[in-house]
Amino acid sequence: MMRSLATASAGTRQLWGTGQLAMLLLAVFLVAACGDQAGAPTPDSAARLGDLEADVGTPPPPHPVATPAWLTPPPEASALDVARETMVAFFDHLSQGRYREAAALYGGSYTAYQEWNPDVPTDDGARLWEAVCTRQLPCLPVSRVLGGRALDDGTFEFIVAFVRRDGTLFNVGPCCGQTSGPLTWRFPITVVEREGKFRVVSGPVYGR
Repeated sequence: MMRSLATASAGTRQLWGTGQLAMLLLAVFLVAACGDQAGAPTPDSAARLGDLEADVGTPPPPHPVATPAWLTPPPEASALDVARETMVAFFDHLSQGRYREAAALYGGSYTAYQEWNPDVPTDDGARLWEAVCTRQLPCLPVSRVLGGRALDDGTFEFIVAFVRRDGTLFNVGPCCGQTSGPLTWRFPITVVEREGKFRVVSGPVYGR
C-alpha cells in the first residue's frame, strides 16, 4: 500500500514538472509573438520596407494630408524613400496649385491631357496641369502611403490613399456603368528613376 502511494506521488511530481515546462514554453512563445507583432510594419511604414500592403482595411478618420518630409534628400535616404517623397511632393504641388513645380516632377505622358485641352500649348506642362486640375480631374493630396516596392529596372510602385478638400477619404464607385460594387480608395502610383532623377509617371486619379 505504501509503495503504491509512493509510486503515485512520484508520478504526480513528474506530471507537475511536465506541466510547468509546458506552461513555461507557452509563456516564452507568447512573449516572442507579442514582440514580433509590436515590431511589425504599419501601413505607413510598409513603403520603406519595400512591401506592398495588399489587404488593408479602410482607415478611420481623420485623414491627414501627407506632406514632403524634406526639400533635399538626406544622405541616408534610400531610393525607395526618395521615390516616395517625390510622389508625395508631386501631388502636394498639384493640390496647392503649384503647377510649375509639379510639372518638374512629372515624367509621364501628356497625350491625353493635351487632347482634353487643345487650347493649351503642348510644350507647357504647367499650364496643362492647371487646365487638368481646374477642368477635368480632382488634383488631391496624398493622405497615406499604404505600401511600396522597388523593382529592378528603376521603377517604384506605391499604393496610396488620397484625401478630399473637406477632409474625407477619396473614393470612387463601381466602374463602367455598374450600379453596385465596392468603393475603390486605394490607388496605384508609379515613380521611375532615370539618370538619378525621380519622376512620377502616374497622374491624378479619375473621379470626383
